[in-house]
Amino acid sequence: MMEDFDKKSAEWDTPQRMKLAAILYGKISEVVPLNRSMSVLEYGCGTGLLGLQMADRVGCIDFVDTSEGM
Repeated sequence: MMEDFDKKSAEWDTPQRMKLAAILYGKISEVVPLNRSMSVLEYGCGTGLLGLQMADRVGCIDFVDTSEGM
């Protein structure tokens, strides 16, 4: 299964997924007061579409995915 995601990773960031990540980031930032004292772990991050949007608002963010391609 991980091999499937490795192959798909090059074409993963479609406009639809990018829009969904932006919406999700907006919802998270409405309820979580992100700040530079925070450390974030995004587990199952895929290509990082969500976490990259908050990277400049938190102190540290680590991205973890079981798929090397992602």
